[in-house]
Amino acid sequence: MRRESVSDPMQRPRLVVLILLAITMFGAAWLVWSRGADQRADLATAENAAENAATVVDPADAHAGITVGRPAADASGTRTTATTGEAAAGQAPSGVRVTARWPDAAPAEGVMIFVQRAEPEMPAAVLQHAVTDARGVVTFAGLSLGPCNLLADRGDRLPIEVVAGPQDVLFELKGGIAVRGTVTNPDGVPVAGAVIWLQTTRNDWSGGRALTTSDAGGAFALTHVDASLSLGAIAAGYAPSKLVDLDLVDASKPPAVVVLQLQSNGGRLVGTVTDATGQPIADAIVATGKRPPFLSHEGRRIVEQWSARIAMTDDQGRFAIEGLACGTTPVAIRADGFGFWRDEVEIQDQQTTTIQPQLLACAVLTGTVTDGAGQPLAAAAIRAYDRAPKTSFIAGGQIDFDATFGYVAAVSDTSGLYRIEAVTPGTVFVFAQRGGERRDGVSVAYTTTELEVAPGAVTEWNPIIADGRAIEGIVLFGDGHPMPHVFVTLTDERSGREHVQTNDGKGVFRFLCLDASTYAVRVQYWHAPKGTPALQQSGLVPDRGRIELRAPFGRPVEEQDGIVIGRVDDVARRIKNPQAATVTLHSDANWGRDGGKIVEGVFRFERVTPCRFRLTLKEGTNVLAQGDWFELQPAATMDTGVLRTVPGGSAKIYLARQTGTQACEPKLYLRQGSFGDSTVVDVGRNVEVVADNLTPGEYEVTGYATGMVSLRGSMTVKAAETTELRFTMQAGALCRFEVWFPAGATAAQRRYRILDTQGKVFHAHEGAVGSTPTRPLPVIVSVPVGDWTMEFTTDGGLAGTAPFKVANAVDEVLVRVDLK
Repeated sequence: MRRESVSDPMQRPRLVVLILLAITMFGAAWLVWSRGADQRADLATAENAAENAATVVDPADAHAGITVGRPAADASGTRTTATTGEAAAGQAPSGVRVTARWPDAAPAEGVMIFVQRAEPEMPAAVLQHAVTDARGVVTFAGLSLGPCNLLADRGDRLPIEVVAGPQDVLFELKGGIAVRGTVTNPDGVPVAGAVIWLQTTRNDWSGGRALTTSDAGGAFALTHVDASLSLGAIAAGYAPSKLVDLDLVDASKPPAVVVLQLQSNGGRLVGTVTDATGQPIADAIVATGKRPPFLSHEGRRIVEQWSARIAMTDDQGRFAIEGLACGTTPVAIRADGFGFWRDEVEIQDQQTTTIQPQLLACAVLTGTVTDGAGQPLAAAAIRAYDRAPKTSFIAGGQIDFDATFGYVAAVSDTSGLYRIEAVTPGTVFVFAQRGGERRDGVSVAYTTTELEVAPGAVTEWNPIIADGRAIEGIVLFGDGHPMPHVFVTLTDERSGREHVQTNDGKGVFRFLCLDASTYAVRVQYWHAPKGTPALQQSGLVPDRGRIELRAPFGRPVEEQDGIVIGRVDDVARRIKNPQAATVTLHSDANWGRDGGKIVEGVFRFERVTPCRFRLTLKEGTNVLAQGDWFELQPAATMDTGVLRTVPGGSAKIYLARQTGTQACEPKLYLRQGSFGDSTVVDVGRNVEVVADNLTPGEYEVTGYATGMVSLRGSMTVKAAETTELRFTMQAGALCRFEVWFPAGATAAQRRYRILDTQGKVFHAHEGAVGSTPTRPLPVIVSVPVGDWTMEFTTDGGLAGTAPFKVANAVDEVLVRVDLK
């Protein structure tokens, strides 16, 4: 139900008095705090505090399109109310003065500090950010009360509890290594005035920051850089450099030396941000670039990716961001009092792209959350999205939303009341989830709706959260023992929508809030004998009692772990940075142990589950050697002998980019054999790359990127020689096919083809189904833009076809294929 609601005007005078009283109390407390004893002399002044840290703007930020000035609002756009943690009327507002220091106790000057919300059930949004002064001091005023995290631009993190009134916090940074480097253009010529960017493992807009600029000779020097992070470079007229992972740089003889090579095809984005009447909006945050949904790992090393680039508008609403890679890039804007603005722009080589975004006044969403009996429900999480989020894991309480600046949210109070401000006008996708401690194996109860919200409006939504329809089951081994903590997937047989969670320690699971439909359930084993069919049931109707899923094998006998040891002999001298060299253990049961350290040529893996395995020697993403297969017995210590390198070769790979693929940034995977690691080559936006230091032999090469058809090829690498390989890149989208088998049908072999309108085969595959077909059986293929038909057949005579269209290279395509 929706209706316009207005607060009681009789309450407003009393509220104003209370607020004024709180401000007066805070001002007095702040004055006493800031004029304390001499030991406070190194802290910020009261004037600085009143302006929320008259922040330092360094030249590097200006070059990067980053201006730090007046305090930023919550990056999600949320202004939380008293019911969600903000100081209520009558409470003294908060003031947090942070002193940042290096390990040697020296002031950490010029470090950007972010304050991030850390409240349960709320988005971990950045509330404010500012730069430390010459004394390492920065002050934040008016923060929401409750748990927060301080995040330094160097990657440091410090949990704090924000309380009413002023408080001092000492933020001891871990420091790092000294780095000396050079910025060059694609031809290797030094570039002056380039921005040096430090990228942390955070993937939101606070994940990276400009630290300095290159001098007239393209050189730069940095201190206190975390050796686990990455550096990049930005300059007008170029695309950003690839990130150089400091994990892979030899830092044994400081300073570590890096070269940051800018890429070609760069442009500029400028614009003026206004409201609906055309009035400029100052201090709006403009973010360009994709937010990485997750970061990959190479062993224990996290591989950083460029996070969004940020600019803040000036008093006239203007901004400029230099050094953007050409192609389509998302832009997101948020400002206090306005909803999010999101769009995509096309950046062209050596050109300035201009936008004139208009932000709409934000709306308010409020209401009362109740349970199925009509009682108020406290601690419920209410989340509002301006675009439809992904809900595959909503059963476990997880809603995936990778858009820059995220979403807005609130938590209901003890009366079930909630209030979300800064809601983006338009269609709003709202979810209310039951809060409190989650029961193991039981999905989170929720309800959802779509609302049409007008700018500036106050809209009421009163969600009712109840268990609703449910399917309960238990997963057992063949001998009747519970199979605990495995993934259970429930699929709606009508809509194809999936719900995923893990069962509890007794093997029990319960899915709540289901539609009136029939469902299929399947279990993902952690370990099972080879050839074991899938564990699943179909045709399930909610509320028909507990189902039992019994595996066709008994509980495995617990075997005592063993130890694997061995030695590395780099006789071919292919290890360039010993600190980055590791050994990976691969089991033939599809699990592995990454990041085995090599100490004086020796490696050791403790607590290894008995298995058949082989070893791989890697440096970063480059495979240098692979060993033979070994069998580890229970409680045994297996000496694998010597893992030895041989002289390497190289490959030069050419990529002909067809229309629409210029902005694609594929990664190539070079694999020897069908088992083990691949050497990974990051192509970026180049048209040719060289993969050197390759182990001689036969390679299968695959390449993937959003917006293009997957690449497949093969090559032979010979020692001391360069092999050439050529690909043609086509624009295309990821197509997800859901192949539905009739109830009770089985198949051993499958064959499918994708044909164009002339009947020409674009892609074909034939192979074993692997087990009893899941419902539905997933097939994923990247397909060029155009009209196509999917044909699917099985050895049992089942067949199905489905025409489909790939309209563009951006949106994924979902296709259903029904077999008969």
